[in-house]
Order: sequence, then C-alpha cells, then structure tokens
Amino acid sequence: MQVKDLEIIPHVDHSKNARDHGASAKYKGEDCKVVDYSGPLARRSNGFNLILQDLELCLQYADLPYDQPAVIQSAIHRALVITYGKCFAKADGRGTKLEAKHVFKDTDPALVSYHQLLIKTRNDFVAHSGSDDFEDSHVKVVLPPESEPGLQPCMLHAARSLRNFSPQNMRFVVQTIEHVKNYTEERLKQCGELIKKQVLSELE
Repeated sequence: MQVKDLEIIPHVDHSKNARDHGASAKYKGEDCKVVDYSGPLARRSNGFNLILQDLELCLQYADLPYDQPAVIQSAIHRALVITYGKCFAKADGRGTKLEAKHVFKDTDPALVSYHQLLIKTRNDFVAHSGSDDFEDSHVKVVLPPESEPGLQPCMLHAARSLRNFSPQNMRFVVQTIEHVKNYTEERLKQCGELIKKQVLSELE
C-alpha cells in the first residue's frame, strides 16, 4: 500500500493532552485492520520518529527571515540549538538518541565541524555557561574629569552575547541538519521494514 492512499482517523481524547487512543484506517475507502505494535523495536522506531520531528523543526527555525528584532533572533537561535542538541542527548524518555560517530562516519569534515559547533553552542552557551567564545562581559569604570573632582566615578559593563549564526554559517548549519535528517530517515525506514516483517510473520 502507498501511504498517500491511506486515510488515518486518530482516536484522540483532547482532554488528556492528546494521548494516543488508537486509530482507524481506510485504504481507498475500504476499512483496514490496525495493529498496535510494541516492544524494543517499536520503541526505537518511535524514538527515531520523534528525532525526525525535531530535525524538521530545526530546519523551519533556520528558514525564518533574519530581519527580526534582536530578541526574536536570539529566541530562534536558542530554540534551534537546543532542539538539535536534544537529538544527540541522553534519551531516557525516547530510549533512542543519535551517535555522532555513526551519523558523520565517512562524511564531509565540514559537516562534522558544524555539528560540533552546534553542540558546543548548546553546552557552553545556551544550556550552560562555560565558554567566552559566545558571551563575555567587561567592567568599565569611568572617572570624572579633573575639573570635576567632586563627582563619583561611573561603572558600566561592556557585554557581548551571540545572537544568531551569520547567514554564511547558517547555510552550513542547514546542510548539517539535512545530513542528520537523511541519516535518521534511513534508520526509521530500516526499523519500519523490520516491524512490518515481524507483524506479518505473527499474523501467519
């Protein structure tokens, strides 16, 4: 069957945060049996599916226009970095996470570099504070002129904080995310083929 010919009717109780309550399906108007599949392979497939959703969201963030107020630019940048990093982070809930050594095996070193930049930005700036590559602050004390000895000095801070990737860097960031997305789609497809075979064998 082709997915485009399927009509899926989810049974969702919106009062309970849209939890899954099963689904019905029709193929070209005819009813189909829907089998709920569970187990380690299903958990892995679900994890890849959620990762894929995050990566698609990252690409949507990256596609937003640059001519935004500074606070909006910063929010989009942080959302992209956090969401991307989530795909490679410890996954107690999802049970599946991506491993960079597999995702970027035998690939363009530039993609590896931008992946590392995204993870470093997450770890050392957005989620934690650990590097002055992304932000710093300097104290400046302004002394009064000699002609005004009675005035008190004035203290201020000169601060810098990363707001967004440059347009040139963003192009490479997008290429990196697309590479990770393609890898995830392939893993999801492999899981799907194994699940379909197992379900068919159980029904025989």
